[in-house]
Amino acid sequence: MIQSKDYKNYLNAHKEFLKVLEDNNSILHYHLKDVIYVCDYIVEYFKKNGESDEAVDLEIIFETGFKYLHEQLEQIKIYYENYFKKDYFLFKRYELLIHYALYIDDFCESLDEKGHLSAHRKNILSTLAKDIEKLIIEKGEWNDEVIDNFNQVIESCIPNHTEILTTEDIFAQIAEEIEIIG
Repeated sequence: MIQSKDYKNYLNAHKEFLKVLEDNNSILHYHLKDVIYVCDYIVEYFKKNGESDEAVDLEIIFETGFKYLHEQLEQIKIYYENYFKKDYFLFKRYELLIHYALYIDDFCESLDEKGHLSAHRKNILSTLAKDIEKLIIEKGEWNDEVIDNFNQVIESCIPNHTEILTTEDIFAQIAEEIEIIG
């Protein structure tokens, strides 16, 4: 049984903040939108069709998505409220770095799930996460070259001939499939 009531209550409690992200075309809104879209779709599916054996996969997807949404949104709010003292314009200047911080956590989990998170990769990604966190905390200067370096470090941690899909990537694919069948 999906926790649709908890999910709806959670979204409702964070409606204003999510709307601010959406209205400002925040990269963090795009980071979450496919997860919300998929979870909303599943809630509606269960409302129309109820529980069934075929819906077991949807239940797993929903639980994964809701957990991911909760973790990510709570992290984003910590940055917004504690690091930027609810100053949205300052927060917006660092949202790409926040996205990278969130992405690295997700990327590490994906590597680990596939058995590719070696101590060496973990060290490299941990160092990168600390560097990003430092830039955010100190409100340091950054540019496209810094972002290119982040990307190079992340790419260097992808094992040869291996596709690593983060939770965000998986939900983007599920959202595409829903659009196709919908």
